[in-house]
Amino acid sequence: MSENTNYINIQNRLWYEIIILLAAIATIIGFVVSGIFSNPKDALTENENISDNEITYVEQATNIMINEINYTTNITTNTEITDELGQAKLCMLHGEYDEALMIYEKDVYADCIDALVNLGYIYANGLSYKGTDIQKAVDLYMKANCTEASHNLLALFLKSRDKDAAEILLNRFIEVNDTEVISYLQATLLIDDVLGEKKISTDATSKLIEALYEWEYTDNRYNGYNPPADTFSSRWIIQGIDTAEDRNVNHPYLIYREQIRVFIKNIEMLEKVYFTEDGILTPYDLS
Repeated sequence: MSENTNYINIQNRLWYEIIILLAAIATIIGFVVSGIFSNPKDALTENENISDNEITYVEQATNIMINEINYTTNITTNTEITDELGQAKLCMLHGEYDEALMIYEKDVYADCIDALVNLGYIYANGLSYKGTDIQKAVDLYMKANCTEASHNLLALFLKSRDKDAAEILLNRFIEVNDTEVISYLQATLLIDDVLGEKKISTDATSKLIEALYEWEYTDNRYNGYNPPADTFSSRWIIQGIDTAEDRNVNHPYLIYREQIRVFIKNIEMLEKVYFTEDGILTPYDLS
């Protein structure tokens, strides 16, 4: 065999061994790659394992927080006041009128006497964020259609100085000898001849209403000769005379000061809030 032939055989053997080596390397790489994709955690480094543990801890902590929130919610639900009218009562007694109003104005309480009367009280006195609404209060008291609501309605007419409406309602109470109204008149006017044979005549109701007020001065003044006309609610009282100079001539003029009627006292005897207790509508004085 020639030297050239031996050289070629040696070269072919080397290439064969190189190919076998490359195949072996490829096989090893294949196993490694296959292992990585089939079990990624086995290929994680030590730092990556720490990171994974931290993620797991956060997830567990989150679950614990969620469970605590759910537990707290369950406690709140179990101990929550289910009687909304009872909750509204507490709000009224603690002066939380906005909260009470939101309960009373729910549709479910549209025909509830407690809700109607107490809503009227809130609107009549401007106790909530909605302010004073006399007509709304009147409508609520009328819808309640009970003696207690009518007492509050009389108080509202008196406070708003609606004499005609107050006179009509007061007449009705006197006719039926309503003890609450009679006691109110006795205490306020310091009279004791309302009941029995000396019962107040309904013809005298107008004078009774006028007697329930006292006059109080305001800071409004008028200088001149023709002050505004007096009404049931206000009047102008002469305070004195002064003079004004016009072309060196003194002209006298009158000084007036306004007075208005103010309810005198004891309105709380008529105007109350009411809560049903043991089936009975019970009054509370919030003044």
